[in-house]
Amino acid sequence: MRLAIGIIFRVLFILALIYIVFDACYVSFINREWLWLIGKIVLFPITYFVWPWISHNIFAIIAFFVALVSYPISTFIGRLKPID
Repeated sequence: MRLAIGIIFRVLFILALIYIVFDACYVSFINREWLWLIGKIVLFPITYFVWPWISHNIFAIIAFFVALVSYPISTFIGRLKPID
């Protein structure tokens, strides 16, 4: 049961992370900011922490908090190894 909880919440974390980075890249793609697009992909950990706050996208902010809560749940309750 703990493993199932861990896997579910780890998948939630990864989906939230992907959503934030995809949203940032999509905005750069629409605005034809190619250098920013590459930078957001290469520096995705920074994009994950910064983009929800500078974009003012409520769904990105919600995804940030989902990821912020789901990772510790998957690690401590689900007993999955931390991501390096």
